[in-house]
Amino acid sequence: INGGLLISNTQFLDNGINKLNGTGGGVYIGGTTVVTVVNSLFARNQCLGGACTGGGLYAAYGVALTNTQFVSNTAARGGGLYIHQGAVRLVNPVLTSNSTVSNTSGSLHINTVSGSGVLVHGTVASPTLGAGTAIYIGNGTVDIRNTIVASYTVGLWRQGGTVSQAYDLFYGNATAISGTVTDG
Repeated sequence: INGGLLISNTQFLDNGINKLNGTGGGVYIGGTTVVTVVNSLFARNQCLGGACTGGGLYAAYGVALTNTQFVSNTAARGGGLYIHQGAVRLVNPVLTSNSTVSNTSGSLHINTVSGSGVLVHGTVASPTLGAGTAIYIGNGTVDIRNTIVASYTVGLWRQGGTVSQAYDLFYGNATAISGTVTDG
């Protein structure tokens, strides 16, 4: 799908792709327009194959997401949600029990943010200590607020860019934060 898209009150269940450089086990959104997702569920989707990204959802150019759940999705990177580039606004997302084959970026992988990105009132958790990283930020400016991050090897990994966090709960992670993250 190329161009603008609104996904509302929709479920994407038990879908998959098995391709070396595949993208989007549940849904692949290409193009250069931000996708808007509201009150939706991405569950048990798989993006298998060496460099497959976005188990639940792959967004090529950003996403505005509200009240959406990503549950038990799998990919090489971004088990639940992979955002390649563009604007990011995640409000009240729930990402739980998502996993990666490579153990590098578990539930949420934000590759590059253009402008600024925000994650507020989120929950990123695993019922047991999940391998890999709950939230991975590759580059750009991202602000994380009032979010619960629980039971991953690394709670938040800032590889590049500028990341700030405030009023977040990091619980049961082997390492809460990796990389420079400012409080504020």
